[in-house]
Amino acid sequence: MGTFTFWQKWLLVVSYVITAMGLIIAFSTLTLFFDVSDKLYNPIFWGTKNITAETARYQIWNFGVLGPIIAGWGIFYVFIVRHPFVKKEPWAWNCLFLGTIVWFIIDNGYSVYYLVYPNIVLNTVLCTAILVPLLFTRKEFNG
Repeated sequence: MGTFTFWQKWLLVVSYVITAMGLIIAFSTLTLFFDVSDKLYNPIFWGTKNITAETARYQIWNFGVLGPIIAGWGIFYVFIVRHPFVKKEPWAWNCLFLGTIVWFIIDNGYSVYYLVYPNIVLNTVLCTAILVPLLFTRKEFNG
């Protein structure tokens, strides 16, 4: 397996992980994801792990909307990485790179402003998992 193929497969796995994360968020109401949310996020925003029924209802709706957005983002990555990226079409690299940078800067900007450290860590890990292979494959898209 060549270097380009290795990084392309890496990006494909990351794309599937993003898709799975979105589906888990969307369909995990009152399960493990909410347990993690209760422990990590609720104290940041509500000052306690125990929230009101109304707040819980809002969170379920919020995750129900956010999850499909993340899953859709992952599916876009899957199709771009499997087809135009493999063909080394420059627009595919540019799309993945710029889309990732815009997401990371804005999402992490809000997370830093509101001191949501778990999200900052998750974003940084995910962004690194995407940008490293993009940087290692950049020369394949020149010309």
